[in-house]
Amino acid sequence: MNEKPQVYHCAECEWRSIRNVGVCPICHGTLEPVASVTPQPATSSSTFSLTTLFLVLTLICVSVGAVVSAPGLGIPFVIISALALVRTWSGLSTSASGGTSSNVGDRIAHFIGSFGIIAVIFVAGVIAFQIACWASCFGVMIIGGEQTAFTVGIGFGGLVGLLAIAYLLYKTWPRKK
Repeated sequence: MNEKPQVYHCAECEWRSIRNVGVCPICHGTLEPVASVTPQPATSSSTFSLTTLFLVLTLICVSVGAVVSAPGLGIPFVIISALALVRTWSGLSTSASGGTSSNVGDRIAHFIGSFGIIAVIFVAGVIAFQIACWASCFGVMIIGGEQTAFTVGIGFGGLVGLLAIAYLLYKTWPRKK
């Protein structure tokens, strides 16, 4: 009942037809029957799908709700979740280029893992900021610059904290193997 029609092709120009008209209408070569081939579904190297769109929209809604209800916690949440989302897409694209596909559970697990890694990196950056800030502040105060100790401490601590975050992001970012 669901028989596939016989496909004929021209050996010279590769023209195909489901009717055997005897000769190719393009190059007038002979048509030969082709063995039946089951069509393969088209595969895409992209990891973006409708479920990914829904997950991203859910994350946006949660982020907006967090910013509106508690801006002090919502803004760091938005920054961390945005970096985790980019890290998740990067990690999934490197695994997709290796030939493995991911389902919704894998995407959620990868995002949660990325969120945890980014949160730990930001905590490490705050710790580096605190250590560098207090050390440089006390160092400047010992030298005798009480007026500039706070400015130097914040500037040097911020620089060290940002460098620590950048270094840790670089070292933990997913790469192709």
